[in-house]
Amino acid sequence: MEYPKYGKEPISIGFWVGGGVTPNSFSELDDPENPDEARRKRRLIYKQLLTCPFCGAPLKEENFYIDTERKAVDIYCSDEHCIFFRYKIDNKQKIPVYLVDEEIYSRCPTIILSTVDKFARLPWDVKTNALFGRVDRLCSRDGYVAIGDEHKKHNKTPNNPASTLTRIKPFLPPELIIQDELHLITGPLGTVYGAYETIIEDMCSYKRGEKLIKPKYVVSTATIKNASEQTKCLYARERTSQFPPNGFE
Repeated sequence: MEYPKYGKEPISIGFWVGGGVTPNSFSELDDPENPDEARRKRRLIYKQLLTCPFCGAPLKEENFYIDTERKAVDIYCSDEHCIFFRYKIDNKQKIPVYLVDEEIYSRCPTIILSTVDKFARLPWDVKTNALFGRVDRLCSRDGYVAIGDEHKKHNKTPNNPASTLTRIKPFLPPELIIQDELHLITGPLGTVYGAYETIIEDMCSYKRGEKLIKPKYVVSTATIKNASEQTKCLYARERTSQFPPNGFE
């Protein structure tokens, strides 16, 4: 099977971190039984993107349009000359950044910024399947639906039409993994992380013909001594390339 060199989806970024930094779901942002906590969760979103990535204009609370019914956070710039200006007449574009876990799963961004501890969500939430291209339906309102996720159609509301579910094929998993601060992943943390990494590599691998394509790792560390041994223990890779190389003893 031949894959196109470039896709049609715009490049986007998902910020997939702990619940103390960004909300896990949109229900947390609209909780009538706990409005104070809902407001606190909304303020977390406002803190993650401080300036427009295109023009540098400051982003304030009014630049974030949270729609819990569509499960979307639309972020626009206030500068009328910016490509992300909300009130453009033609070709209006929102800033392609996703900050809520639920939206990250349904939009499958090009790049995901994550922390190691977030890997613990993988066996507990079937929606994380989508991060690895394991989707089989497309909801007209929510976006991609992970394989195994019990997703029902949405009824018509005053603001949105009834949703449709379209069958689609899974797509390729992530092909590049960049790991920062590798020197911190040692001891017990390294043991746990290595176990998760085995699963992640398997989910990021696919076959092209008879050849198994595995993801490529680019890692950075403050201590390059024994780097090849550490990468072998964490990623089970026999070959590593180090830059810069070891200097004179």
